[in-house]
Amino acid sequence: MVLDQTFFYPEGGGQEADHGTIGGRDVVDVQRVGKVVLHFVKGEPKFELRKPVTCEIDWARRTALMRNHSGTHIVLGAARKVLGNHVWQTGAHKAADLARLDITHYDALSDDEVDRIERLANVIVLSDAPVRIRTLPRDVAESKYGFRLYQGGVVPGGELRVVEIPKWDIEACGGTHVARTSEVGVIKILRTKRIQDGVVRLEYVAGLPALEAIGKQSTTLSQIAAALGVPVDQAAPAVERILEEWKEQRRELEKARAATAGTALVIRAIRLVKVDSREPRSWAWNCLRAKNSPSLKIVPTPTFWFIPARVSQCAFGPSNAIATSSPGFAKRITACKSRAIPINKNIGSRPEKKIWRLRGPSPRSLPW
Repeated sequence: MVLDQTFFYPEGGGQEADHGTIGGRDVVDVQRVGKVVLHFVKGEPKFELRKPVTCEIDWARRTALMRNHSGTHIVLGAARKVLGNHVWQTGAHKAADLARLDITHYDALSDDEVDRIERLANVIVLSDAPVRIRTLPRDVAESKYGFRLYQGGVVPGGELRVVEIPKWDIEACGGTHVARTSEVGVIKILRTKRIQDGVVRLEYVAGLPALEAIGKQSTTLSQIAAALGVPVDQAAPAVERILEEWKEQRRELEKARAATAGTALVIRAIRLVKVDSREPRSWAWNCLRAKNSPSLKIVPTPTFWFIPARVSQCAFGPSNAIATSSPGFAKRITACKSRAIPINKNIGSRPEKKIWRLRGPSPRSLPW
C-alpha cells in the first residue's frame, strides 16, 4: 500500500521497520523505494482510492527500536572513550529485541574493556542527557562537525538530519530516537566477538530486554552458587578452586600413567562373570567381547586372576586361565611354552581367539 503520508518508519540505517495496522490490516514490513514508502500488509486490502485510512503503530515495538537505536549512539561514544579515537562504526543493526554494533579495533575486547564500556554507557543513560535532532545543510554540518558525522555511512541529499548527544556522540542519522538518554532505561552488553581483522562486534540490549537479560544471568549465578553450596558472591572463587583441583588431579593422573606405562593401575576392569572351569567358552567369550580395556597390571582377587593387557585384550578366570585376541600378546604367552598351554583354539565363531591355561599358582613371573 502507498499512502500520501505516513507515520510508519521504513527500514533504513540499520533499523528495522515499524509494524502496526492500516485499516485493521496487519502491517508486517515498510520499505522506502526512492521517495515512495511501501507498506506491506497481510491479506488482500480492500480500500477505496483516495479515501482516509486509520493507521496504528505498534508502539511497544517502536519504543524498543528507539531505545536500541539511541543506545547504539551511546555505546559507540563509550567504546571510543574506552578504546581510543581510532574507533569507527563499520556497521550496525537495531531490532526490537537485540542490537549490534561493529567497530574498528585492532584486537578482541577483554572482559575489563567490555565492563568499562557498559558502565560508561549506563552513566550517560542515567545522566538524562538530551538527544538533539536537527536538520542542517550538508556544508554547514560538515564544517561544524567534520566527517565523523558519517559513522553509519554517507547520507545522500543536500540536507543532513543530525542526531547529537552533547559532548558524547554526533552522527547523521535518519532513525527513530528517544528524547533523552534516560528513556533508554539500561544497557546490557551480551557478548562481543572479533568478526574479522580490525573489526569487533558488540551485541547488546536496552530497556526491558536488558532487564530480562540481567535477571537471567542473576538466576543462573544463584543456581551455580546453590549447586556449589556457597553464597552468590563466593561462586566465582569456588568455581576457580574446583577447576584448579581438577587440573591438579589431571596432572597427577598423567604422571601416574606415564610412570606405569605398560603396567598401568586398574582403572576400568572388564565385567566379571561367574566362571565354570569345565565350560571355558562361556566366560572366555564374554571377556573376548570386551573392548576399550586400558593396559592393566596383573591384579589378583580371591577367585580370579584378570590380566587385561591392551585394547580388545583381556584375561581372567580361575586356575590362571587367560584369554586373548591379540597376536602380539599370544606370542608373548607362547614364548613361555613351559608355562602356557593352549586348551582351546576356536572360541565361538572367531578362530583367531585363543584360551591359554598357565601352569603354576601365579602368573606374576611371566615376562610381560
